[in-house]
Amino acid sequence: MQQLTTLFEVLEEHGVIKLNHLFEEQQFLAQAQDFIEQQAWPISFAEQGADWLVLGFYLEQQLWWWRFDALTESAWFECANSEHFQASCTPLLAVLKHASFG
Repeated sequence: MQQLTTLFEVLEEHGVIKLNHLFEEQQFLAQAQDFIEQQAWPISFAEQGADWLVLGFYLEQQLWWWRFDALTESAWFECANSEHFQASCTPLLAVLKHASFG
């Protein structure tokens, strides 16, 4: 596990970038869409389950998921193709270093 900042952690063994920020379920999807649109990354889909939300988007031609778990109020980014995680996470990490979530 490599900790880059207090805002997020890169969990390479799981192919995810975990955000160290508590989100509220009612606001997560709107905040996620705003963040992704500000980066001009194409949004693919948004889905909602009983206790989870996911926003799919493309980053350098790789599908990524921004997942939210309502039970823990936690969120993380996950590359849909874990084999491409290492190569495609660099732009996301660069943006996250300067991000702030209300």
